Amino acid sequence: MKNRNLFLEVLAMLIILSSVLLWNSCKELIAETAINKNTSSILETINLNKVLGLRLPDGSQITESDNSLHFLLPNGFTFVGTTTNNEIISSVQGTVKCECNSGDGGCGPFETKSQVGCASDKKNLCKKCTMNTSTTKSDISYDLTNYFIKIDNDESLPLLGEGLIPINSLEQWNQLEWVTHDIIVQYNDIINGVLEFVNKGYDEKNDIKVLVGVSIEERKMLLEIPYKALEAGMMYTSNSVDGAGGKCSGCGGDCKYDTAKFGQIRFCSGCDSGCTLSW
Repeated sequence: MKNRNLFLEVLAMLIILSSVLLWNSCKELIAETAINKNTSSILETINLNKVLGLRLPDGSQITESDNSLHFLLPNGFTFVGTTTNNEIISSVQGTVKCECNSGDGGCGPFETKSQVGCASDKKNLCKKCTMNTSTTKSDISYDLTNYFIKIDNDESLPLLGEGLIPINSLEQWNQLEWVTHDIIVQYNDIINGVLEFVNKGYDEKNDIKVLVGVSIEERKMLLEIPYKALEAGMMYTSNSVDGAGGKCSGCGGDCKYDTAKFGQIRFCSGCDSGCTLSW
């Protein structure tokens, strides 16, 4: 009898273990199916480890070539960026190319209905998957150190909150110094009110967050808001600007990447001037 009970216990444990393994296999298959439905033929991966993407306006045209994605913006939008020679350039088209800068893993481009970008694969992990962005004007290609998609507007700029003004030109963005923690604390209530307002009704399944350039006390910062909260006159960039996707430099190495409000504000800190952020 004891042997029979022991046999039944072992059998039950095997059944449970088999069920768990089967469920995990099903989850991987579901993940693979979901990703394959939303990615281009360039990237055939499952179990994505990290995604660096740029939200494109509806109506953008996307083509694939040379392991890169090229996009053309619709009317009403401009692609602006700073070249490696520190020159400002504007265009209506851009290119995303992916590169693995640490390790031998995979880092490839992907395309969905709303994004282009780069992704690494947990099964073939790239420790640092980098999204390099460039633009072409008059048949000349320019690599960019930073970039925004600008929503054209001939009228007055929208006001996010008292003292918070969207930046709508790259010239202004490059000229302003970075916000400080003291200023963020000073405008704490206003910033909290803006974040609460723009995130009201946010649905992560049907929307994506981007970073907009904002000035406060004649200083700049990147503010994370939902794409659907954007207004004409704003300019936005990829939400991949973080400790891995963004780099602060200058001031003899004292310039450091910084965040506030649980990452909803991003900026450089550590020196008063000469600190630049590239992504």
